[in-house]
Amino acid sequence: MQESLLLEARNRAYELVTKKYQNSGHENRLAHIYGVAKMAIMLAKRYNVNELKAEIAGLMHDYYKYETEEEMANYIADQTLVDECKKTTPLFHAYASAKACYELVIKDKEIYEAIKCHVYGKPKMTMLDKIIVISDYTEETREYRSCVLCRDVLLNIGIDSAIWYSTKCIINMLENKKIMPNKDQYEILKIYEVEMKMEMLKKIKDNIDKVKGYDVICYDMKGVSPLFDYMFIVTIDSPRQADALATYIKEDYEALGINLRAIEGKGSSWVLMDCKDIIIHIFTREEREHYSLEKLYMEMPRVEL
Repeated sequence: MQESLLLEARNRAYELVTKKYQNSGHENRLAHIYGVAKMAIMLAKRYNVNELKAEIAGLMHDYYKYETEEEMANYIADQTLVDECKKTTPLFHAYASAKACYELVIKDKEIYEAIKCHVYGKPKMTMLDKIIVISDYTEETREYRSCVLCRDVLLNIGIDSAIWYSTKCIINMLENKKIMPNKDQYEILKIYEVEMKMEMLKKIKDNIDKVKGYDVICYDMKGVSPLFDYMFIVTIDSPRQADALATYIKEDYEALGINLRAIEGKGSSWVLMDCKDIIIHIFTREEREHYSLEKLYMEMPRVEL
């Protein structure tokens, strides 16, 4: 789509939401909307998504936030969608806002779908979908503890880990209130647990680079070990570097609310970390050559990071 059309649409979206919410008694909602748009732009730059599409979706995602369910149902019109909304009522404003954006701002299917699924996402999301879902949860005016912690996960680990974390928090909140989550939320949690593990593999490699570790191998142990899915072997030059690496990794897992099973050998030439699904062996060169773990796993597939 031409950039000029998107620029016009962005300006129209700003005008619409500002006119709707300024002096409406819902000024906090306008601040939230601006915050979502701001976060969406930042994430679009990071993940190579069209910034204007992300901004438009962020601006329009809550356009129909305060209408009655009856008004939104009449506006949505599609009975199948209305029936879905009746089962999960927060979907009313998402579906109505998506339609409003499509009719009043720009006829763009990607933007429409991103707004439509922004409440909790869906099992198969585009990067634009992910950006709007997580921007809604983590923009700067969100001061709930779970939102603040999720923002740290988003900025320091990655978007897939943040979606897993936010989905887990929302499901826990609903269950504590004796409210049944939508079935898609459980599926999303399961899907993004896998994606979170992949981001953690990359983050572990980043931490290894930070302490100047080398000769890194990551084995895919799925289907072989019932206890864990991946295993790292890495060489460092001193026990001090090994302890620093273990600390960095532990902090990343704690940010996700995950407690490690064990860290053994701190201060020695072989530190073993049991991160539940990931095992990490941190050796000095002499210790690694002595035990030669690679000989035990030479037939195992490796993960390229």
